[in-house]
Amino acid sequence: LAKGVMSTLEQRAKEKTINLILHYDGDLPHCFVGDPTRLRQVLMNLVGNAIKFTQQGEVELSIKRSHDGGDTLHFAVRDTGIGMNQDQIERIFQPFTQADDSTVRRFGGTGLGTSISRQIVEIMQGKIWVESNPGKGSVFHFNIHMPLATCYDECAIDGHTEAAPLLSSPRRFRILVAEDIPENALLARLRLTEQGHEVVCVENGLQVIEAFRNGNFDLILMDVQMPELDGVEATRRIRQLGGKLPIIALTASVMNSERERCFSAGMDGIQGKPINFAELFTEMDKLVPSDHGIRNNEVNIDIHHGEKIDLSAIESIADIEHALAAWGNAHIYTDALHSFVNAQVEKGKSIKRLIAANDLDEARAIAHAIKGVSGNLSLTDIAKVATELDYALKEKDLEKAISLCSPLEQAMQTAAQAIAKLPLQNGNDKQLLPFDEAAITNLFEQLLDDLDQDDPSVVYPLIQQLSAYVDDTRLNPIQASISNFDFRGAESQTKNLAKELNIKMENEHAEKNSCC
Repeated sequence: LAKGVMSTLEQRAKEKTINLILHYDGDLPHCFVGDPTRLRQVLMNLVGNAIKFTQQGEVELSIKRSHDGGDTLHFAVRDTGIGMNQDQIERIFQPFTQADDSTVRRFGGTGLGTSISRQIVEIMQGKIWVESNPGKGSVFHFNIHMPLATCYDECAIDGHTEAAPLLSSPRRFRILVAEDIPENALLARLRLTEQGHEVVCVENGLQVIEAFRNGNFDLILMDVQMPELDGVEATRRIRQLGGKLPIIALTASVMNSERERCFSAGMDGIQGKPINFAELFTEMDKLVPSDHGIRNNEVNIDIHHGEKIDLSAIESIADIEHALAAWGNAHIYTDALHSFVNAQVEKGKSIKRLIAANDLDEARAIAHAIKGVSGNLSLTDIAKVATELDYALKEKDLEKAISLCSPLEQAMQTAAQAIAKLPLQNGNDKQLLPFDEAAITNLFEQLLDDLDQDDPSVVYPLIQQLSAYVDDTRLNPIQASISNFDFRGAESQTKNLAKELNIKMENEHAEKNSCC
């Protein structure tokens, strides 16, 4: 129930860049006797208010046993918001009361929420109170009588039946990824191919539609903001063409209006950026029909290869632990950092000029891109400033936007200086040979021939030879299919990769299996 409340309010917190935290005492059982509807109402009121009256920082809901012991639980909702003085505290649980008239003007609301919460808590044999100081936030506490449940058979809310996020994909899909930022596309390709998915990447909405017409995909991961044609309009056109495959939006924007645009266009799900891949795997498995994809037996790809990299140079600008958890491969992460410096730092310097020229759409497009990619790279300071700048430009708050340009430029320059100290890894710390079309074509043709033998030991040497010319992230789906003894899938992936590399296959290979 508590997780559900926090999930419901998560988007509202993200809109204000507020961290939302749930702390549940680890020794506490999960099932109790109580009224879930009324308890949810109290939590929604208190956590919702905390978000409303907090401009920056965090809101935390904590649950533990009361110091009184027995069957009493203690709930606390803490925020880093505007706080209250003693007079306001004394009036806060009265009907139609907020802190003062200026609070009503700034934040809105009727002031009924805390009063109703007090009544509910008291009916549940409990007590509610608040601790607060002006400018230092508030903590709303309440205790309620909730005996421990003796069984789970008739729970109105049974946390044990909720699907936990998947750490890996149960099925392998053919996925079209629409993403115009190279670093974001690289991360998506890396994390999806290591699960054995076959991935095709495109850069704009027009390419999405063309790929959809020509390909046989199980789902589309659709960036919302793209050049030429955005993801929302591309989705509308795919639905008009009769496309029924699941489409999941990828967006750094968490505004309700953006979500409504996505769903009204025909999208089936939304994943925020930076992408939580465990949540994405769960969403994918939920949305793709059960008769699609290939069951994943075991994906034998070691992405943590190469010597360990010293990342201490970027400790002050990046959340390294979070980054490595997201990327898995420190070598590819390092290359993506260098790519970010080369592609985005100069663009960041142009935002102030674009605002002065009243080209707000282009200025916001750059800020939005920096926000997304810096989040994926766990460049915390840049992501924070870029998020605020993106929002200011969306609201056309030019004074605020201009004031954020210099901090963004400074944060990006600091990051560039730190990243410059990291060695360029070239993907997986391996120097690829110059592109040799004849040699690569010959290897692809041999691979297609040898896949007919359905013997991994025969084809692995060819994969190894191809890896001298082609980045491992592009070969991973083929290798994963072979590891799962899905040789027909490996054939399809080989042909698609050859097409991506503009390798002209002989007709017998190009048409192979077309009748089967």
